[in-house]
Amino acid sequence: MLSNYFFGPFKAKAERENVTFVEDFYLDEDFVNLYNMALQNDRYDDLQLIQSNVSFEDSILEIGSGAGRIFNVLAEEGYMNYGMEPSDEMNKHILPDYQHRIFNLKIQEIKNLQDKGLRFTKILIPATTVSLFTHQEFEQFLFDAKGILEDGGKIIFDFIHPLQLHAVNGKVSVIQDGRDHKFYLANYLHGHTFTLNVFLQSEEECKLSYSVKNVYTLEFVKEVCEKRDYDLRTIFEDEAFMMLELTKNG
Repeated sequence: MLSNYFFGPFKAKAERENVTFVEDFYLDEDFVNLYNMALQNDRYDDLQLIQSNVSFEDSILEIGSGAGRIFNVLAEEGYMNYGMEPSDEMNKHILPDYQHRIFNLKIQEIKNLQDKGLRFTKILIPATTVSLFTHQEFEQFLFDAKGILEDGGKIIFDFIHPLQLHAVNGKVSVIQDGRDHKFYLANYLHGHTFTLNVFLQSEEECKLSYSVKNVYTLEFVKEVCEKRDYDLRTIFEDEAFMMLELTKNG
């Protein structure tokens, strides 16, 4: 039931007749734009951090290239980057000159790239996309990624700091996008997962959606790095975000 995914004031909105329910948060253009806006933080520029940790000699794979927020910029700047994105709707936003570099695959299918004989020096998972993967899926990904990473290759990803999740648990924020769109959003913690609730209100329509994500901690990542033989380095940390770099050994 939908009511199982909505909490606080969002639960009441889910029962309103004039509200359109969006089943897949990441296929809706308005909600994707909101997600990108919400990631903007004066102290945390994930694109700049990524650019500081890749070079034009790298062969780069981005997991969850989405609508191209990172991918399109790197491609236009001349990086040799590729993307993995299972959503055909998202892939429409990739610049036409570079759409041939997108693999229509899920993270669980990354071994298919090994079958193609592809190798990379850097794998990126930006925009806190890693939180969409269960801990078991992430550990399996680290194992499978060794088949396409060059020796000494690196995986760079970020996630929301667990202290931030506790600090904002259940608190509703409001974001406006410069048009008449007003977004209400909040995260609700449930053990090792958290659920994002989002409500869009405009003159034309009201929309409601959610996304269930997984809580990541530095302790968990250290544990799986030891098991899968990766070295770990912290690229960035503040009270809201962490960006890590894992280096393949052997």
